[in-house]
Amino acid sequence: AMIYVSHRLDEIVRLTDRVAVLRDGELVATYATAEADVHRLVRDMVGRPLEQVFPRTRSGRAGDPLLQLENVSIDGLFEGVSFNVRAGEIVGLAGLVGAGRSELARAIYGMYPVSKGIIRLCGEVWTPSGAHEAKSAGLVYLPEERKRQGLVLEHSVADSISIGFSDLIARWGLIPRCVESMRVDEAIARFWIRPHDPDRRVGLLSGGNQQKVLLARCLDRDPRVILLDEPTRGVDVGAKAELHALIDKLAGQGNA
Repeated sequence: AMIYVSHRLDEIVRLTDRVAVLRDGELVATYATAEADVHRLVRDMVGRPLEQVFPRTRSGRAGDPLLQLENVSIDGLFEGVSFNVRAGEIVGLAGLVGAGRSELARAIYGMYPVSKGIIRLCGEVWTPSGAHEAKSAGLVYLPEERKRQGLVLEHSVADSISIGFSDLIARWGLIPRCVESMRVDEAIARFWIRPHDPDRRVGLLSGGNQQKVLLARCLDRDPRVILLDEPTRGVDVGAKAELHALIDKLAGQGNA
């Protein structure tokens, strides 16, 4: 007998003879794979239909452009990129590995200098010299690889979140711990981070909850423009549903 565990539900449908579905640590369904399809698996895994895993609750027209790129290039990485992202809009950027997707996001965030072209943020020409300027201007970036680029796995959940807003609450270089703890607790509840334990090592959390810690760090600053590089990479379908719902809600609030 072989047990095959995967987030890739199409593989499970193609390779297995029987399926067992667990949700929140409990066995909720078993059936022959011939009776299963991806929609049924998702419904059993998250407790709701597939349509609710990719929600689109926004209504109305998008607002003014908050991020504008005109013929932006970096020698050897990408060239001639132009697009706009409006308030209340989600724009997807697709491409093969190595095509320059992540490098473009980092350039907008101020991590790479642009060779030519113009970037505008909230209507103003944007030429940042570093990520600190981006955060101050209301632009945040969620990196592609959370364990290597986003988190120090030995740090606590509280430290991993509060590093994103500590500059906003510091006075004379000192961080008031009571204010920090209150904001961390609010962020854990707001972003459904489980378990609700600020002192827990972030490396002990599931992939989906690690991703939500990163989102909490970024979004607790109430940014206007949000760059998300593979925000659901390596997380299960239930966590994906929560992340998609959060992104849809942010756009509905007028973020870009």
